[in-house]
Amino acid sequence: MSKIDKLKKLKKQGEILEVVQAKTEQAISQGLSGVELRKEQVLSLIAEGNREGQAAIIVGLNIDTISRWKREDSKFAIEVEQAKLAWRSRLVRTVIIAAETDWKAAKFLLETQFRDELDRKSTRLNSSHANIS
Repeated sequence: MSKIDKLKKLKKQGEILEVVQAKTEQAISQGLSGVELRKEQVLSLIAEGNREGQAAIIVGLNIDTISRWKREDSKFAIEVEQAKLAWRSRLVRTVIIAAETDWKAAKFLLETQFRDELDRKSTRLNSSHANIS
């Protein structure tokens, strides 16, 4: 990894921590308990693209704690899924914007968004070629 890539990675990590810090300060000002505060931190980290295990480590929890919270608190479980979808949505928007000028990004979108349709057409084409032989 080049020095520039390392610096970009560090900058991104710093931005994520700033978001978590802002959410933490907001949660404290709302008077949230320690557990609720940790949950908010986990949700913020997941919404920024971290997996549950990574979020647990950053917040200082065991991954089993997050799993338990999801089992015991259906609202939290839904919020975790919403945070994951928010991150996914950001990634999709990024690829859509890139697809405007980059054919590889457009190809990726076609292959992922229309996989079933493309597979059916490919199967039909392959079977028609087999019948010609």
